[in-house]
Amino acid sequence: MNASKTTPFSAVSASEQHTCGLTKAAETIACWGYDKYKQASGMTGTKRSSRSYCAGLPNTTKFSAVSAGGSHTCGLTKADETIACWGCDRDKEASGMNAPKGKCGLQDTGYCAGLPAATKFSAVSAGGGNVGNIMRGHTCGLTKENETIACWGYDKSKQASGMNATKGKCGTMNLIGKYSSYCAGLPAATKFSAVSAGEQHTCGVTKADETIACWGYDREKQSSGMTGTKDMDRECGSSGSYCAGLPATTKFSAVSAGGSHTCGLTKADETIACWGNDEHKQASGMTAPKGKCGHQDTGYCAGLPAATKFSAVSAGGYHTCGVTKEDVRVVCWGENNYNQAKVPEKDIKWVKEPSCLTAHPKKSGPASCTACNTTCGNAPGCNRHFTIVDPKTNTGTCTKKECPFCKPKECCGANHKHYVINTMNLEGVCVRHNDDCTSVCMPRGQHPASAWLPGHAPRRVCSKASPTLNPTTTLIASQCRGVIRCSRCPRWWSTRPLRQQNALMPTYMT
Repeated sequence: MNASKTTPFSAVSASEQHTCGLTKAAETIACWGYDKYKQASGMTGTKRSSRSYCAGLPNTTKFSAVSAGGSHTCGLTKADETIACWGCDRDKEASGMNAPKGKCGLQDTGYCAGLPAATKFSAVSAGGGNVGNIMRGHTCGLTKENETIACWGYDKSKQASGMNATKGKCGTMNLIGKYSSYCAGLPAATKFSAVSAGEQHTCGVTKADETIACWGYDREKQSSGMTGTKDMDRECGSSGSYCAGLPATTKFSAVSAGGSHTCGLTKADETIACWGNDEHKQASGMTAPKGKCGHQDTGYCAGLPAATKFSAVSAGGYHTCGVTKEDVRVVCWGENNYNQAKVPEKDIKWVKEPSCLTAHPKKSGPASCTACNTTCGNAPGCNRHFTIVDPKTNTGTCTKKECPFCKPKECCGANHKHYVINTMNLEGVCVRHNDDCTSVCMPRGQHPASAWLPGHAPRRVCSKASPTLNPTTTLIASQCRGVIRCSRCPRWWSTRPLRQQNALMPTYMT
């Protein structure tokens, strides 16, 4: 590892025998572990052979993402947004992106993509593992321009080329005369929002309908089992397989392809659904009774309610883990021979990351609707957040509320385009910005004290709704510059004293 013990990292990726991380300050990739094929040290090397490949990059090359495959490593360069790989190259899993399209590698067991060297990508995923006592691998990337998935590397099971091959059973016929692979039959121009390369199969989340499409090895239904009959017998796949029994139109927000099973995070109910090999309950063990389970009690089941919500999922070789949404805990199930699925309950103190609720500095400017990953970090579950700016300190806060900007029908007319925020509960009202601070538009039922401008404690409030305004609003007057403006209310309105509540003093935002 070419980093110190105190080096901060922003991302990590672990494979069977090596690990890589993205350093936070320098944005370089540091790897350590097994290095027979230069999968750990080959980023800067130049030595190449028929079985290994070095990328020959400067050690200062900046990356935005890293992915450790079976015996190779890939990163997404930050400057030109291309994919660079190094390590085992037996099937061109490291160098096959821009090699002539078609069969390639030793004994033509690989597939090369034939893409221009300058092709830009938005994501990368390196897959592979031990296949017949030989380390095999393939690489997939999500192209930036047309948002399609391109793969290269080991292709015996069509994990690299099977996306747009004829849908159904495909690949090489096995010894008993059956095909053990599955091809997706998608148009070459199909757009995706995510990609994940497993040991011998590949999956992606389609952009148009948000469903999961997989291709590659399918003996345990890891590619086609999402919609298969929900069971664990030969009607689903081979003995020990599990099918999820979901509708083909099920929408997902994330996918993770494991050793021989696949898991996805459903969009509607935010639960984890898995299918494929289930020998150790890596597919079905989330809801099974907690404790030992699976073949010869080699697995561990989590015993969670079926409706448990998750914010992230990761499928390993023979186990699965997810991050629960409510209490932000890691929960795992599946093979447990090394306690990889049984998360220590007493030894780990779970701390909920501040995420979007963390205050952050902002130099100037009004609050605005913005994606959370541009203001508060790329935290899970951050959608449609907005920033509240305190004009005194120039600080803001990301919240999970939608942008509450004034709209003509929701407030008091098209001229009411400003907003008063109650800093205690992050709610507020629309206000017209004028000289005397009058004409505050407030939802019915909300306490009037939350509408007063900073430093101007209310003394009286007009208590009768004006018939000229929307019945869901109430006209309020406040003290501004030492003058009680309640006299501006119509004469037929009554006034009454209102207790001052300093705890509800809001900030004013234009």
